[in-house]
Amino acid sequence: MESLGKVLNLKGKVLPFTEDKVTLIGKMTDNTIIEGEHNITKYPKKIKDNKYSTSKDILDKIRFVHPIVDKILEYRTLAKLYTNYAVGLKNEVRDDGRIHTIFTQTLTRTGRLSSIEPNLQNIPIRFEEGKLIRKAFVPEEGCTFISSDYSQIELRILAHISGDEIMIKAFNDGDDIHKRGFSLAGISL
Repeated sequence: MESLGKVLNLKGKVLPFTEDKVTLIGKMTDNTIIEGEHNITKYPKKIKDNKYSTSKDILDKIRFVHPIVDKILEYRTLAKLYTNYAVGLKNEVRDDGRIHTIFTQTLTRTGRLSSIEPNLQNIPIRFEEGKLIRKAFVPEEGCTFISSDYSQIELRILAHISGDEIMIKAFNDGDDIHKRGFSLAGISL
């Protein structure tokens, strides 16, 4: 519930910048605050209905123009963490008191594993709140969580198909393939 407190606190920091005490969730409200009340139109991108875009990439470009822009971006992030994860994951708890995801390879074009119902791969870690959400996941006694970089599967296939002895040795030795590649180019990491 600390996340909810932070979201509400942040909402309180944004509201003084607005003439009317509006709800901050929703692009229309953000558009009203940015375009109407503060006339922040630097780097504007018009969308339908002749309104300015309040997408993250646009707001990132104008964040230095007015302090409310950073507050809106921070609010959106915390509100998403709260609704999608703090509240949303509560609904995913099964009878055994645990959350179980489904891993599938059929939902991506590349055949990579993806996590659904719930998607646990998208829990952000750039913010402290995201890291706290991840800490809530604890393996059952006697079990261990593993983290794997299966994005290297393409490099492993390439090493096999090409017969590249250096790559094969790097994988067999458990080396970091990227560091090995850089070292061959004379770059140390």
